[in-house]
Amino acid sequence: MYSPVSSAVLALFLLGTCSSFAIAQTSPKPPTSQSKSAAKSDLDAFMEKVLARREVNRKMLNQYVLDETEAFDVFGPGQWPLYRTKRDYTWYEREGMHVRSPVRFNGVTVKESERQQYETEWIRREQKRQERKAKNEPQEAGDISFGSEGLQVNRGGAVTSEPRFVSEAYFMDFKFEPGNYYLAGREKLEGQDVLRIEYYPTNLFNDEDDEKTPREMKKKKPSKNDEKQKQFEQDINRKMNKTALVTLWVDPAEHQIVKYTFDNVWMDFLPAGWLVRIDDIRASMTMGQPFPGVWLPRGMNIHAGFTLALGSYEAGYDRTFSNYREAEVKTKITVPKLESGVPGVPGVPGVPGVPRVPGVPGVPGVPGVPRVPGVLAPAALEAPLALEAPSHSEHGPSVSEDQPPAETIREIRVHGNADVKDEDVIKLAGISLGETLSPDAVSSIEKRLKDSERFETVEVRKRYRSLDDPTDVAIVLVVHERPGVRSAASGGITSTSGPWHHVTSRLMFFPILNYVDGYGFTYGGRVSTIDLFGAGERLSVPLTWGGTKRAAIEAERGFKSGPVSRVFATFGIWNRENPHYEIDDQRVELKGRVERQFAHMFRVGADASRSSVEFGDVNDDIWTFGTNAALDTRRDPAFPRNAVYLGAGWSALNLRGADRINRYETDARGYLRVIGQAVAAGRVQYFTSDATLPPYERLLLGGSSNLRGFGTGTFVGDRMIVTSAELRVPLTSVLHGGKLGVSAFMDVSKIADFDGRLKDAKWQRGAGGGLFIIAAPVRLNFDIAHGLDGGGTRLNLGTGFSF
Repeated sequence: MYSPVSSAVLALFLLGTCSSFAIAQTSPKPPTSQSKSAAKSDLDAFMEKVLARREVNRKMLNQYVLDETEAFDVFGPGQWPLYRTKRDYTWYEREGMHVRSPVRFNGVTVKESERQQYETEWIRREQKRQERKAKNEPQEAGDISFGSEGLQVNRGGAVTSEPRFVSEAYFMDFKFEPGNYYLAGREKLEGQDVLRIEYYPTNLFNDEDDEKTPREMKKKKPSKNDEKQKQFEQDINRKMNKTALVTLWVDPAEHQIVKYTFDNVWMDFLPAGWLVRIDDIRASMTMGQPFPGVWLPRGMNIHAGFTLALGSYEAGYDRTFSNYREAEVKTKITVPKLESGVPGVPGVPGVPGVPRVPGVPGVPGVPGVPRVPGVLAPAALEAPLALEAPSHSEHGPSVSEDQPPAETIREIRVHGNADVKDEDVIKLAGISLGETLSPDAVSSIEKRLKDSERFETVEVRKRYRSLDDPTDVAIVLVVHERPGVRSAASGGITSTSGPWHHVTSRLMFFPILNYVDGYGFTYGGRVSTIDLFGAGERLSVPLTWGGTKRAAIEAERGFKSGPVSRVFATFGIWNRENPHYEIDDQRVELKGRVERQFAHMFRVGADASRSSVEFGDVNDDIWTFGTNAALDTRRDPAFPRNAVYLGAGWSALNLRGADRINRYETDARGYLRVIGQAVAAGRVQYFTSDATLPPYERLLLGGSSNLRGFGTGTFVGDRMIVTSAELRVPLTSVLHGGKLGVSAFMDVSKIADFDGRLKDAKWQRGAGGGLFIIAAPVRLNFDIAHGLDGGGTRLNLGTGFSF
């Protein structure tokens, strides 16, 4: 079990951090690999033009307005949705700036008055932002020039009038440093021939004095604590760089980035691992051509996976840009026409309206990419390959199959290592510069690193440092140390990964606090281990007191693919008072469940259990097995609208010395948005069995879960039907992230024993109203209900709607 209210807080915080992270740009430092030539390679020269083209795209984006869709999703253990939202905006030019105007939030059209208020506030914030930039970043504006060296961009300081969607779309505006590019191969992306280029950073994450303002520099001399904090931050920055990777898919004919991604492969070195562990952070941006030859952002995505003691969570943030159209702006990028001009950006063929510039090649040495007619390439880049490359290849530069040249290790780079030095990894790999690379060299290197038993994962990558030299090979050793493995100050590698350290390095803790009507508050804590046996499992020990007293051990394993999505098992003892009989129900229970999910909408599962029950004077041994399925189209589980939930299940209850009892249930719920944000919700639930149930398994009617206005467990039986109708009306604006609203409801239900007929049972009715609060993961409901058939008036507290 897990608590969405307490755990999704961290989910929202983590993704909010990911979606707004900034990469510091610092002066280049020497790479850490062995051994990089100081001379600029043809790959570096090629990437200069690619990055220049990126700046052209960025500046051209100022000339357009567009429509935007923003989505944010959080999923809990078993891929259960915890929080989901979708918002639509349009951009237009007003008062000399680009304005973001809200159109629909979660399918609800924004009122005109609210839209105008939003736009006015947006303009005010943008003006303040521009004033701060003008005051804090008094640098020259950038410019674009065309000359004998091809397309040149001097970016200068930040453009204060740059629209927010430009800076946010280009949030991965990294400082790319020459010497860190590697050609991974040729691929097809959406039917287009591209080069896949990997960039292994050395200075993406840094915080140095040259980036501080003069005011920050005048601060008093740092104390010892400040020095320790600075050293700690530098160590984290170094490890972040070591585990980060940027991958670019480039159209070589146009020097155009078609897609690029950012990955942090693992981040288990971050502090507070006892509370939360970051499994991965990924971000990507994809470009498109809304107009021929004009490349603009099509979409961006940020994904964060993390683990709590409760289980694994995923959060995703997506933005889609569409319907580009020209804006009325003060300045536009224009280039004078030349008589001998050939349409296209110099060195970037295929972009209309820009003249050809002599002296700029196409893509030197990249087979299958034609040069621009009438254009000469610099002599240093005039070494074409003999054969054209295939449209899809796992390799870099193409070579002749008759006499393939010997590949030579010109560089060895270590990546992913947080605590072991590069030289120690290279020593374990058993390779050195200048070696000839044999066909089985990569697998042999990988085997030696795995056999050292120092790393949890090992991957050896063969990459190319040049576009046209197939012998210039770099070996990239991607390793992830085992817990406790690190380089010693005296040299070599030490390990503290004994059994005790192995367990403690995987321990996590999370508090437990929940409330259930009729049982009260339950509180305690949960201790878990993550991947203790290397199978991706989570072992957990919950200990609780209060409404439900419980001590158990749980095991869970999730699967990204395959026939099963999640396997869960638990063994423990729990005790709580039955609210109808006022008798303690204590069980020693072993249970397990396996389930499969399809597209976050359809779920099927099967479960089984074996229990020893003590219920007053009754002592029974029971075991159960069953299956269930559900179709759930609710996008936002906190406040569903225009959605349905349809579920059905069967279970068999077997008592020692008695015949099997079959139990069936069906559940149908619907949600319809009626006026504005108001939603009409309804449900019909039916429960039945083919024999009389033992007292501790009888159905309970009453309470906030099914019949408000009556106490939990006021009625008991073997068959039950529950119907409810509710109107939910938010009072806050649709623009607000949270919701405060009121509701009116009526519950009509009946229950009967097995030997009685359900249709002859009396309908029990309860009606009332309430107040609800939804603020991201926090959900609170306060309902006042009156039982129309003698139930009285009751206040019900809940953590979310009952259906």
